Amino acid sequence: MINVMDLPGVVGDGVSDDTEPVRKAIRESSDNETIYFPQGKYLLDTLWVAGKNNLQLCGEGHLIPRDTTSQETLRVVTAAGKHTVRFRLAGLTIGGKVVFNGSHFSRVTDCVFPDLLGVQGIMVFNSHDVILTGNRISGRSIGVEYNSPDGRISSNEITNCATAAIRVTSANLVVDNNRTFPYPGAMQTSLLLDGQDRWMKQILVTGNNFGHPSGYAIHSTVPMDRNRCLIVHNQFLQEPSKDLTLNVSVEWKDQQVIRMARPY
Repeated sequence: MINVMDLPGVVGDGVSDDTEPVRKAIRESSDNETIYFPQGKYLLDTLWVAGKNNLQLCGEGHLIPRDTTSQETLRVVTAAGKHTVRFRLAGLTIGGKVVFNGSHFSRVTDCVFPDLLGVQGIMVFNSHDVILTGNRISGRSIGVEYNSPDGRISSNEITNCATAAIRVTSANLVVDNNRTFPYPGAMQTSLLLDGQDRWMKQILVTGNNFGHPSGYAIHSTVPMDRNRCLIVHNQFLQEPSKDLTLNVSVEWKDQQVIRMARPY
């Protein structure tokens, strides 16, 4: 295990730039390495993870993006044609967004993504079998944006995102047991399904608790019923004065609507 506070040049005070020693540790890490961030605030330009196997970044630290333009904390990508495989991100507070592009069988678990207006929380592109579970995301433009086949978005709490809590544009995906609330603000859509028709197939949406958005609880731009997709056993919390709005065909006997003034 590499403790970043043991790296020369890392201060962890949220003011000093800790980018280069952390980047060097990631770049020179071997397979199956763990890089640990103890409590502290780490001001970082984008960290790049490329072509690694079984690398884990974890701890109780708060990673703060130094780049105020991209607001990107971490980018997990391929390197010279070699994919990053089984990357793990766990337990950290992520001040910016995390982007996967060419990372397979990876995980983001038990991380906190605090309010950051106009920025996504987690974005997944060109990757397979990425699992996002147990994370708390709030105050983003989109909490999770998933643009890759295969994977699972499970047991996350996503609140007060301006456009959508979850946006899906890909096939073979499970969206289950998430809690999405526009609390205390507004949110246009809880679940946005808007990929190309030929890609939006075999999606399971089940066991979620969708709080009352200002627009759609579920909004699909493609006909889900003909694409072997299943939306079952979800719960919708809705304000008494508002209609529950869905533009997808669902079996209502398999859903539950609860009327209440506030989601909590």
